[in-house]
Amino acid sequence: MKRLIISMFFAFVIVCKAHAQPITVGEKVPDIVFNDVYNHHADTLRLADYRGKWVILDFWNTYCISCLKSFPKLDSLQREYNDEVQVIAVSSTNRQETETFFDTHENVFRPDIPFITGDTLLAELFPHSGDPYLVWVNPQGKVIHLTAGYFLTRERLDLALAEGNAGIPTRAKRTRYYETPIDTTLVEEVAYTSTLMHVNFHKGYRIEKRRAPNEYTVWGTVKDLYQKLFQQFDAIAFNARQPNRTQIIATHPELYDIPKSLKGEEYVDWMNRHAFFYQARTPLTDSSRLFDWINADFERYFGLNATVELKIVDTWVLGFDGAENPIKTSGGSQENSFIAQDPRQLALDSIRRLVNFPYSHFSSYITSTVEQLTNMPCFDETGFGGNIDISFKGSSLDAPSMKKLQAELKNYGITLRRDRKRLEVLVLREQEIRKKVFR
Repeated sequence: MKRLIISMFFAFVIVCKAHAQPITVGEKVPDIVFNDVYNHHADTLRLADYRGKWVILDFWNTYCISCLKSFPKLDSLQREYNDEVQVIAVSSTNRQETETFFDTHENVFRPDIPFITGDTLLAELFPHSGDPYLVWVNPQGKVIHLTAGYFLTRERLDLALAEGNAGIPTRAKRTRYYETPIDTTLVEEVAYTSTLMHVNFHKGYRIEKRRAPNEYTVWGTVKDLYQKLFQQFDAIAFNARQPNRTQIIATHPELYDIPKSLKGEEYVDWMNRHAFFYQARTPLTDSSRLFDWINADFERYFGLNATVELKIVDTWVLGFDGAENPIKTSGGSQENSFIAQDPRQLALDSIRRLVNFPYSHFSSYITSTVEQLTNMPCFDETGFGGNIDISFKGSSLDAPSMKKLQAELKNYGITLRRDRKRLEVLVLREQEIRKKVFR
């Protein structure tokens, strides 16, 4: 009799695999047994064994940096809510490859949760694009939320445990791409139009269209929209995205440029309220005026006047402290290990090198790192343009600081000093009528 029951159960699982229909919010998850499991106390995992607990299915993959960075959080939440919640990782990577991945990637934290590996069935039941993707199943086995990974927080778990619902908007399974929000059967009849739409990460739509002489499509924060407009139409000869090369003079600058402190759910909420898709279409005969038309639209929509002005800006400068050039290459085979450790990579050497490699690669790496660390522009004034040999400690690249970089550069006679320069800046200045609205 026991054999008959087991045979019937596995026949049920086979039927599920052959005819898996997507499950949505409000529906029950079938009682499935998984044999290809890792980091679990048993050889199999049965979802029904967790009835009475919230089950969080966390879809991940080995190439997803956000997934790997979330593992310490998953481990911490599992320990804290162990009696009421069970987090289960789900991946199409098989058990042996998963085990090898954790064994060979010492920078990846392995959470103390079970892993369903070699999965195809759950991916069919919960189709999605982009990981991490979470399925929240309540203690009765019913799907309550389908959402992105950043919603898994203590606050949301506490709400789910207390109310039976964490109040999370359902994430779109697939991103839908549109060339235009206009009815495509009528678009060729449109002489002139411009459209401004809010971004909505939960609904998962994108407006994307290849630029044409009389058409322009863009998306981002208000600051992004202005920067892209001026750069893509060659209205400026500098990189407006460099730190402090775009300045916002407004009563509430946080409406136009996302605060750097926002992450996860707060970041998405801000973007949904303050980021936009914009599209313009003008007559072909007026295509030369497209920039002016768009700039006028932005001025009307956002109440900001855009000008290019000369400003005194705090900067950093790379230079040589002597006539000799100790970084000039001695030749030989090229080598490039001059990168920061990425959790997805195998462990890198403690010393990172550039051998017989273009100086421009090194310069770009250092200047961009300095700008990220200081939010100030960085300029290379060494005047060097050949190939180089140079090496840094890995720790200086993995966890950079200005002190570390200056010490490493000093070994090669390169200075990194502060300066003040008169630079062209894209200034977005709030109109007086706009200021009155916020008073």
